[in-house]
Parts: sequence; C-alpha cells; structure tokens
Amino acid sequence: MKSQIQKLLGRKSRLSGTFVWLLPILLLFVTVSLQSCRLDDDKNNNMEDPNLVGIWQPYRLNQKATLTTGAYDQPTEFSTCQQKGRITFSDNNTGSSKTYADVNDACFLQDETNFTYTYDTNSNILTITNEDGTSQSGSVVKLTPSELVYELVGNYDFQGETNVQVKTTFYARRTKD
Repeated sequence: MKSQIQKLLGRKSRLSGTFVWLLPILLLFVTVSLQSCRLDDDKNNNMEDPNLVGIWQPYRLNQKATLTTGAYDQPTEFSTCQQKGRITFSDNNTGSSKTYADVNDACFLQDETNFTYTYDTNSNILTITNEDGTSQSGSVVKLTPSELVYELVGNYDFQGETNVQVKTTFYARRTKD
C-alpha cells in the first residue's frame, strides 16, 4: 500500500513539476491577452456603441484655426431654437437634417436636407454626401449611446482670410424625436 501511495505521490509530483513549468507560459499568455484587450479598449475608449443610427440633436460646435492675427478658437453653444435641429441617420445609409435659425426673435426652419452616408467603424470616418453630390468626410471622435462628436478639417475662406485650415467639431446628443 505504501508503494502505491508513493507512486501516486510521484505522479502528482511529476504533474506538479509539469504544471510548474507550464504555469509561467499560461500566465504570460493570459497577461498578453488581457493587455491586448485593454489596449483595444483604450483605443476605442470613446466608442462605447458604434451604432450611428438614430436621431441626433446638435447642441454645440467649436471652430479652431490659425489666422495671421493669431489662434482662433471659438466655441458656440446652440440657442434653444437651433437645438430644434435634428440629424437622422437611418440603417439604410440615408439620412436627413433640419436646421433652425433665430430671425428677429422668431425661430424658423432654415434648411431641410436629405443625404447618404458611409461610416467605417474601424477608422471612425463618416462621409456624408448631400443631394447635390457634394460630400464631406470627417472623424467620429466620440460615439456613445448618448453622444456624438464629429470633426471636420478643411481649407476655407474664413474670417476674412483665404485658404485657412479650419477644424470644426460638432457635438450632438441622441434624442427620441
């Protein structure tokens, strides 16, 4: 009986030795896997829900540029009237937008437009093509179930200067209507 116990202990000991040898490799594999997931999570930290489909209410924009007179950084909070605007992204890659403007203390529908769009969730590039064929591409820098932040960079005649590179950032919140 004693020899069978010693044999079992010997087997256990050999298994323990094999396990001790494999343990560092398994731990290394788990650590690398978890670190890789963590890096992916950090990369897409602002992309909790990459579903763009829905109705969005613009509420702020910010424009930045370098002018001959110096840096230009102008945040603009939308008025209550302007916040009546809506951007709708449908699941068939079509959409629409409505913008409102304050005119003489009254709120008016300024523009209503239909568009098509593509959104690449890997690169976070959103391209919107208007009915007249003009398009704009920008980066979705934040997309959560409740917030969308979209940046456009382009050269324009801006603030009385020509060919100025301007970065415009739009902020919108998801809404039901």
